[in-house]
Amino acid sequence: MQLGEEKKERKEQADRSLNLGDAEKKTLSSVFRADADASLLSARAPPINAYRGRSVWITGASQGLGARLALEYYRLGAHVVLSSRSEEKLRAVAAAVVRAGGARGGALAPAPPPPPPPAPTVLPFDALAPYAKLEEAAARAAEASREAWAEREGEAQGGGSSSRSSPAAHSSPPSQREAPPPRLSLLVLCAGASQHAAAAATTAAVSDAILELNAAAPIRLTRAALPHLLETAAAAAATKANETGAAAGAGAAAGAGAASGKKGADPLLPPAAAVLGVSSMAALVPSPGQAAYSASKAALALYLRSVEAELFDRGLRTTTVYPGPLSSSSPSSGEDGEDSEDGRIFSTTAVRTVYGSSGLKKEGAEAVSSKAREDRKRLDGARAAGLIVTAGYHGIGEALLGKHPVLLLGHLARGGGVVSGGLPQRLLRKVLSKVGPARAAALEEGRGGYDAGALLSSTTSSSSQGGKKQA
Repeated sequence: MQLGEEKKERKEQADRSLNLGDAEKKTLSSVFRADADASLLSARAPPINAYRGRSVWITGASQGLGARLALEYYRLGAHVVLSSRSEEKLRAVAAAVVRAGGARGGALAPAPPPPPPPAPTVLPFDALAPYAKLEEAAARAAEASREAWAEREGEAQGGGSSSRSSPAAHSSPPSQREAPPPRLSLLVLCAGASQHAAAAATTAAVSDAILELNAAAPIRLTRAALPHLLETAAAAAATKANETGAAAGAGAAAGAGAASGKKGADPLLPPAAAVLGVSSMAALVPSPGQAAYSASKAALALYLRSVEAELFDRGLRTTTVYPGPLSSSSPSSGEDGEDSEDGRIFSTTAVRTVYGSSGLKKEGAEAVSSKAREDRKRLDGARAAGLIVTAGYHGIGEALLGKHPVLLLGHLARGGGVVSGGLPQRLLRKVLSKVGPARAAALEEGRGGYDAGALLSSTTSSSSQGGKKQA
């Protein structure tokens, strides 16, 4: 009972602090109460084996959301290439993906279940390395993709023997053998680091480091991967043209409609070649205590949108997702908790290393405790990974995902200022002007920054105390 009264009092304090008008309250009430935007929620989940024959290269795959995305793509039939700096952590993730990925598709999986994709490839490298090293990494990812699927298809055709070791594979001279087709279909940019420090206290060196890691590094890696992704797109276009020609010939012979295919089939899903950037809601919503981080994530998002506009006619697509804060859950429908080995690997609320005012720092006990208290306001990690994969599968250009109030702020940030007379932006600015100082201080001190009610209460209390002192 006491908790309910405190919650009611906090809400009343927030209403008094914001001093919302009727139009602003109407705007708030009209926002969908969901965990993603409408375009994403209306999209169907990818079917079983949606990525069969394709390879997905994931950076930042050694923990958290990157590891969860690896599991999701593996369960959809993809060969995953896992990258980060730590080979040891990547090997642990690769083993966990194979273990947890065994139950692919759940109750809706076909019987017999589809064969598993090739085992994950571990490809460690430093995202901050010179560009030549990134080109080498991209070439290795593309080659690993070709070899993994060539070997898997050779095993299927030869009853367990690899195509590279089969006598038939070597019956012609090397110069006459057909090279395996390109398979690198998707680059997932999930590496990066957050920031918990006020802008005025953050050194220039730290701001530079954040922009380098979260923006410049993935931009360079995308450039290094583009030739390989465009090669995959060109090969897919050629295959589609050949199939269309063959189908047209069959249709002419068999009668009208014979080549129309199954109703509802969409050969464009997923895109033949794409880049999926994991940005942040902080790229849309001004984020006190994370100013440089916000700028870095916004820079990556705009780069990807521009690249797609340039290369759309060559078959490249980009998707940018803006997740809010994440909670954690088990890797396989609640069967294992975070205390298990796989639970720790896939956890999205583990202690992180973030940028403070003067350099990197480990999140303290207070930050971990705040995450636990804010858990109901955070989007489940497994749910987030599933939504992100769905967005990429459908080629959705941009997608927001998270819990309210963060999702609400994201909607306001994108709320059509011209059409609505700027009301959403004015409302957003009013909210941020109230919670901004308190949030920056909370993050600087290692506390949570996503309980809007607590932040507004703190702001109201501070204002009241300041007023008493002046009196």
